[in-house]
Amino acid sequence: MFSLQKERFFLPKTIMYLCGIMLLFVYYFRNGVCTTKYYNNGSIFGIGTILLFVFLLLFAYIASPLCDKTLLREDKKLAFFALTALMAVPLGSNNHLYAVLNQMFLIAPVGIRLLGKWVQSQERKAWFYPLRYMQVAFLALFTIQCVLFGSIYTFKDGEEGALRNTRMGNSCIVLEGMYTNAAHKEAIEGLARAVGHSPDVRLLTYGNLPGLHYALGLSPALSNLWPDLDSYAYADMEKELADLKDQDLWIITAAKMPEYSGDMKKKYSLLQKFIYNRGYEIIYRNEEFIVYEKLQ
Repeated sequence: MFSLQKERFFLPKTIMYLCGIMLLFVYYFRNGVCTTKYYNNGSIFGIGTILLFVFLLLFAYIASPLCDKTLLREDKKLAFFALTALMAVPLGSNNHLYAVLNQMFLIAPVGIRLLGKWVQSQERKAWFYPLRYMQVAFLALFTIQCVLFGSIYTFKDGEEGALRNTRMGNSCIVLEGMYTNAAHKEAIEGLARAVGHSPDVRLLTYGNLPGLHYALGLSPALSNLWPDLDSYAYADMEKELADLKDQDLWIITAAKMPEYSGDMKKKYSLLQKFIYNRGYEIIYRNEEFIVYEKLQ
């Protein structure tokens, strides 16, 4: 469009192109690429992935011999190091793209700088203005999504949309003054009162409860505070469970377990067998937590 009769109808063509960008963003929101549900990471995952893919292609191009000489050698080095970081960060991680998205504080400034310089180097080309408009609009959308997400989101709390409008009391000293929803507050405070102050007790958790040891002030019974994760191997859990002593050991699981598959499901079955074979019994339960202890 901008290549046809370059010097004529520039303003109408610009307006049409900007309307096209707005329609693209409407498509993103209608199809879940972006959402206004800032209480979970779906609001930034799609657009963050697109931006990562753009940066990946940009870094690979600038670092390669295909890139023209309008960019400095320092820019090529920067692109190479950023590309290396993008490729190396996910290695050994079970968090898939989240490991890379967590590096945006490092990748985004480099990517935005190099993208701006590369777009500016295309100033004499017909596609310069479309590139510039798309760059500004996309980065503006990404920035807005990130700011709202960062202002509202809380890890593993209210991710289904429950309002965090209830302040925690002093039943759990570590969490006192923090905000959550009323049902979660009641469940945590009930658990804290049931557990009490037991510094000598070791705690084993399962069911996506990684922060419970810290919240209750209990030592972990396993080497991994979040044994659900794929990074904690089934064989490691099997060996550690076999070596565990029953004295001063509590097991807390989620009352409503996630739908596990693969090793996560196998590890949960292993824990259930451990509870049954060792004779652990339920000493407390509420809507969110079940506490097991060997009474004899």
